[in-house]
Amino acid sequence: MAFLRFIFFTVLIFYILGFIGRTVLRVWVRRRQEEFSQAAQHARQRTEKARAKARREEGRITISDTHTATRKAVSDSVGEYIEYEEVTETEMKQ
Repeated sequence: MAFLRFIFFTVLIFYILGFIGRTVLRVWVRRRQEEFSQAAQHARQRTEKARAKARREEGRITISDTHTATRKAVSDSVGEYIEYEEVTETEMKQ
């Protein structure tokens, strides 16, 4: 009788855990879907604003600065140039 009781409670516990797991998973998936849909909606709005800004009146001329300042990642005062000569295996054996 103890063995049947053990089997019964084991199955009951797994059933309850499965029900709780499904419920929690549904809630989590719904929240993630809402987050993704909101992010997509914001991206759509930004795209529409950019397209509206890009549309210009016909005949209107706009000049934009295309020259971007190029800045070196490392200044000239850092490091030094070292010349080297490549050595092949045949030269090393001699």
